[in-house]
Amino acid sequence: MKNRILVVEDTKLGRKLMKKILTKYVEDVEVVEAIDGVEALEVVKSQSIDLIILDLILPRKDGYEVLKELKEDDRYKDIPVIISSSITDVESFKRTLSLGAIDYFTKPISPEEMEVLIPLKVKNALRYFEQGKKLKEINEKNESELKIAETLQKKVMAYYGEKDFSNVNVYMKYKPSSQLGGDLFSVIEKNEKIWFMISDMTAQGVAAAMISFMLKSIFNLLVSKLNSPIEIVKEINKTFYDMTEEIDSICFSVFVGVIDNDKLTYSNGGHLYPILFRNDGKAEILELAGNLVGVFEDGNYKEQSKKIGKGDWLFMYTDGLYKHNSTYEDMNLNKIMEKIVYLGENAPSIPEFLETICNEFKNSEDAKKDDMSLLCIEMN
Repeated sequence: MKNRILVVEDTKLGRKLMKKILTKYVEDVEVVEAIDGVEALEVVKSQSIDLIILDLILPRKDGYEVLKELKEDDRYKDIPVIISSSITDVESFKRTLSLGAIDYFTKPISPEEMEVLIPLKVKNALRYFEQGKKLKEINEKNESELKIAETLQKKVMAYYGEKDFSNVNVYMKYKPSSQLGGDLFSVIEKNEKIWFMISDMTAQGVAAAMISFMLKSIFNLLVSKLNSPIEIVKEINKTFYDMTEEIDSICFSVFVGVIDNDKLTYSNGGHLYPILFRNDGKAEILELAGNLVGVFEDGNYKEQSKKIGKGDWLFMYTDGLYKHNSTYEDMNLNKIMEKIVYLGENAPSIPEFLETICNEFKNSEDAKKDDMSLLCIEMN
């Protein structure tokens, strides 16, 4: 069965281009068109739509109005909406996100975006929509069916890890919990710089999982718009702090960094301290404090930089590493980090180190009560 995608664009050329991209690079899709906001709402009411690609500047009724009406209607609020616009400021993105858009890309569209970025966004949005429908069925039936959503989340996390980079080697490991969680990691190469993020929600369940997907979209956009990790952490904090008026208890940790040649720059929003292992076998804990995201309007964030060289590697992790482990849960965090440092300094390779970490910390049934994410980035 084909996914039906509604493209809302007032120019014939824009509609033609988007249809060509979708039919060429995305499998099993049918494209429906609308030339303005009024027609778009009519199409949604008369046909089954799986995804909407929505321009903001439209005649009769603009994209903001269309998005607001869709998300206020229980019949259509779950349809994912990707914004396509020539408006590039962060405030516009935040406004559409607060109204319920799932993603955003800007025009004009480059050849690379045509072939890679837009198809990926569309595929992710379609996966998100399908996951949402299944989660709704699960809630209506019984808790045992949440296994379907857990499987989907594992696949999404694995998908985020399938990337190659020019200047670094990336190693990722994700151990899911027995229910939906909120761990997230992301690594992006942009203008010969390697941007990365790891995050951990303070709660579990459907809301935590959906917030993590939203956070990834925000991070991807901010990497293109801002110049430093501290700016990104501050903007993420401001975005989610502003949302607390509508959604209670949005709170999570995030660590953001960028590798530019031989320099590592990073900022921390309440996340566990990463560990930098040098090529001489020694380790350095990156102790940089900052408040959890979404708690305070001003998170008191800071930024630091370190010189790094070939063979150096950075280890990041979430608190599922040691939570619900009777050996480590009540242990002082410094002692846990000492154990990690010892294992890292004596590991023959990063993959073996990650395997050892999993066997040491995540080898019991109780440990499955929280998800665990491990991320290593090695300079090559």
